[in-house]
Amino acid sequence: MQNDISASKEALGNAIAAWTGLPPQVAKAVADDMTLEQSLTVDQVQRQAREFHRLGVLTRDVSAELPQFFDLSIYQSVVRR
Repeated sequence: MQNDISASKEALGNAIAAWTGLPPQVAKAVADDMTLEQSLTVDQVQRQAREFHRLGVLTRDVSAELPQFFDLSIYQSVVRR
């Protein structure tokens, strides 16, 4: 399913709209700036927060505050080097 949704920005936008209840035009704008992956990086979450703020989903831009909530130690312990 993830591969099908990731196949196009239109499919991703439709999935975002269906899963979140966002209006289709807002979901498409979100999809244009993101990718669907197994994990999110701090940078991706920050970009999403900025975009959600720009679109009016979030009342303020919290992107600068997000890194303090990410504990990357688990991720780093399993990454192949």
